[in-house]
Amino acid sequence: MKQREPKVIEVSAEHKTLRTVIFVLVFIVAVAGLTYGILSIWRKKPGWESVLVNPDSQTTLYSQQFHAEVFLSGTQSEMKSLSAAVRSLYSTSLSEIWKTLDPANTYDGIIGLGLLNSRPGETFTVTPALMDILTDALRRTQAGEGFNMFAGALYSEYRSILISEFAEQFDPLFNSNTAERVRKLAEAVNDLSNFNLVLDPVNLTASFSVSAEYERLMEDLEITAPALDLNLLRDAYILDYVASAFAAGNIKPVVLYANDGAAVSLLQAAGGTDFHAAALSDSDLYYYTVSDGGRDYYRHIYFDSRTGDWHDLLLSGTVLGSADSLIEACYAAILLNCCSSEAQIRSVIARYPSLEFEYTLF
Repeated sequence: MKQREPKVIEVSAEHKTLRTVIFVLVFIVAVAGLTYGILSIWRKKPGWESVLVNPDSQTTLYSQQFHAEVFLSGTQSEMKSLSAAVRSLYSTSLSEIWKTLDPANTYDGIIGLGLLNSRPGETFTVTPALMDILTDALRRTQAGEGFNMFAGALYSEYRSILISEFAEQFDPLFNSNTAERVRKLAEAVNDLSNFNLVLDPVNLTASFSVSAEYERLMEDLEITAPALDLNLLRDAYILDYVASAFAAGNIKPVVLYANDGAAVSLLQAAGGTDFHAAALSDSDLYYYTVSDGGRDYYRHIYFDSRTGDWHDLLLSGTVLGSADSLIEACYAAILLNCCSSEAQIRSVIARYPSLEFEYTLF
């Protein structure tokens, strides 16, 4: 078979030059597009921006429950400067107060609830901020209205049920063992003689211990949860601390909020919280519903710590006030959930004329 000789196609010098020019143009366009894309990532856009946090080697969880938004405006330089300042201040203040109010763990360089719980009877020098928080929480606990800073074991018991795959089986409505455990815990945590929190605001010292009787009960119930725990007000104290840091730095275009509903806006000088008795989405934790006798019972973390039970009166509620009244608004929400009648709800509302209330009953 005769093989064909290959054909050689020659391109004129003019076409070679044209192809070279086209290749260079395409390359320039590609590089320009890539450069623009990279620069666009780093360009700031006016409007609200979610604030990221800097990593903390001692804890990776400190920001999961909390969020911050900053409103950017001005030139690129101004927006980048504000964004960086907010991130740094938010990370530092949130990490510091989160570790300080963590009841179960201790951290290097931090005198907080974890240390007070783990070394009973020992006196520590605390920060002015922690002294203010402990003093405020103790006053509210001694009022006996539903908030209890010594109810860590009771909240731990319910949290383990609320997130359980078999929550209904352990619900006190159907499980007599759970009901008895809750009864004993509620009785113990509301006997304030079981707890000895010694505060010296002048010298900024604090110590904490529990009674031998309380220790024996924890051993009998096999509960290791720390007693000193700010529970339903912890997020409010944390947000208030972070908001104060921003206010001190004269940074106002910031909104802070927690997963539990507490929020504060320095831009609008407002703060408050909202509450709902049922999960709003499948991702919501600490909610479930049980039925008995044709009636639905909604379970959530806003139970009455005085009894360890729910009043099933409020379906949802919102309490709003000024930015510096965040803790008061969150405390008022606790009081609402401890009401057993609408008349009691109206009494709570009348007590706080500076706050705004909205609520829905079952």
